[in-house]
Amino acid sequence: MVRIGQRLIQVGIICIGISFVSFVLLHLTGDPVTVMLPLDAPEQEIAQFRHKMGFDRPIVVQFLAYLKNAVRGDFGNSLFLERPAVSLVLERFPASLILISTGLSIALIIAIPLGILSAFKSHSFIDNFSTSFAVMGQAMPLFWFAIMMMIIFCIQLRWLPVSGYGTWKHLILPSFCMGIWQSPPTMRLIRSGMLDILSQDYIRTARAKGLSEGKVVVKHAFKNALIPVVNLVGLQFGFLVGGAVVTETVFSWPGVASLLLNAIRTYDFPVVQAALFLLALLIISVNLIVDVIVALIDPRIRDR
Repeated sequence: MVRIGQRLIQVGIICIGISFVSFVLLHLTGDPVTVMLPLDAPEQEIAQFRHKMGFDRPIVVQFLAYLKNAVRGDFGNSLFLERPAVSLVLERFPASLILISTGLSIALIIAIPLGILSAFKSHSFIDNFSTSFAVMGQAMPLFWFAIMMMIIFCIQLRWLPVSGYGTWKHLILPSFCMGIWQSPPTMRLIRSGMLDILSQDYIRTARAKGLSEGKVVVKHAFKNALIPVVNLVGLQFGFLVGGAVVTETVFSWPGVASLLLNAIRTYDFPVVQAALFLLALLIISVNLIVDVIVALIDPRIRDR
């Protein structure tokens, strides 16, 4: 409980730090007033509008005011849509969560069997195939792979819709692309962990007792190789959030990532701040859950 309490305090500190860094960087990228007002707007009108929006105050004062409201869940209104920024982000959250969780599930479904078989059949055809798959998967840009899959399955074969959101058919290609993109590092970690564990003395003892290879691999070896995999899942979730920016843009998927990208382009500061804060909170929460799961799996970590 003490460890969880310490992590919760760290979550709060990290969220404040992320908010401050993103706030400063946003204000260094440009002036939203130049986007919101006509190019030929008079200087007096620009000054009045900047004062009305609070952009003429020192950046520290602006951040403290933002932080005070953010604690209450108020990130302000969108500068262009004139709606609460947090409501715009929350509307897009389910679509992003569906895409990310499905992509992560596909990555694990591909990586776990390949990693186990690759270690169990070391230097065999399946090991060489898995290693080649991992190298190609990590070297292949996500946007290129997504476009190639779209050309093949949507335009040439016409099996799946090109873009959009609403049915399970719209989900197949975006989630598959994200799953293929993230499966290589997991597969390589499982393979290396399994190779190390399969050479341990207790594995030889289990085999000497007459246990089947299936029980040795799954019950003894894979269970001990699971801890780094669970930790990697927390890291992968963050990478998938980043990959969702590309995937949602290519497939016109109405998620938070595409909303964030559009908000950055238009200098819609409240939407950007709300999206970054909630995405950071989501990633940190997932990693906190991963820490709890790892502690439940390994009593040695729980007792620290």
